[in-house]
Amino acid sequence: MSEEKDANIYVWQKSERIGKIVVEQETKDGWLYFTDGSRINPKLVDEFLSRATSMEEAEGIAKILSPVGSVAQAGAEDTQNVNNQTTVETMTEKPKVETKTTFDPDDLMVGILEKLSKRNKTRFNINVNVSIPSKTIFKALQADTEEEELRRGLVKLVKKQINNIEEQLNKEVETFIQNQYYESTTTKKSI
Repeated sequence: MSEEKDANIYVWQKSERIGKIVVEQETKDGWLYFTDGSRINPKLVDEFLSRATSMEEAEGIAKILSPVGSVAQAGAEDTQNVNNQTTVETMTEKPKVETKTTFDPDDLMVGILEKLSKRNKTRFNINVNVSIPSKTIFKALQADTEEEELRRGLVKLVKKQINNIEEQLNKEVETFIQNQYYESTTTKKSI
């Protein structure tokens, strides 16, 4: 029982599993496994899951997501199907009113939009400017450096710059949304 209390509890905030509560079981072969049999690449945990400090907090987050997800607000029986190893005592307790959540209210809208846009894919082209050595400098480096070391260095240089492009992407995202929805909407209204 104390092992369950110490286990990490998560709520899915993305994918078709949105709103489902899972408890960490083990990390094995590059995967994070949960007690309900599902798994995820540990590098994607922060993107797809929200960590809860208690089962009560997880249930609160799941209730917020329940209109979107598959966890019903009706308590123990539905939640037990999501997490088979949760104790009945925890499931029959009513969620505390003063539950602290790290849940962003905008995530509810994002969850709804994700569900509604699941089958509609649109290309979002991104052009990113990165600084790299000129071909002349590359050839000079190639003569004095091992090929694999130079290749690894170039990859790291580009990845380092890509990790810092959020500001550039924010402008591109705004333009994409404007072009995708608002420009065509205003054209239709004026006809």
